[in-house]
Amino acid sequence: MVRLAVLLLFTLAAFADTPVDGKWNFVAERTDDHTEALRTVLELKVDGENVSGKLADAAVKGTYKEGKLTLIFPFTPEGGEERELKIDGALEESVLKGDWVWGGMIAGTFKASK
Repeated sequence: MVRLAVLLLFTLAAFADTPVDGKWNFVAERTDDHTEALRTVLELKVDGENVSGKLADAAVKGTYKEGKLTLIFPFTPEGGEERELKIDGALEESVLKGDWVWGGMIAGTFKASK
């Protein structure tokens, strides 16, 4: 009976949400203060080390391992061209924080909170 209880606990832990799962209020700012901040919703789902979800209308793919989030996916800002968006961040006191680069040319920082 004890073995069954321990096995059940380990199984439930394996399927539990990671701290980055869910909907986040995402705010991205450019480092050159060229435009207003992008404010949108980032939805993430972690499966092992793989991450999927959405940023605005864009499908998100990446990894979450050893506390680090890395997302790389095509993104088209309003009125702009589609280019690769790379987001690197980490969870710090229940806030996702990090850097982003769009198309290898434009960069900034981001914060996201639930």
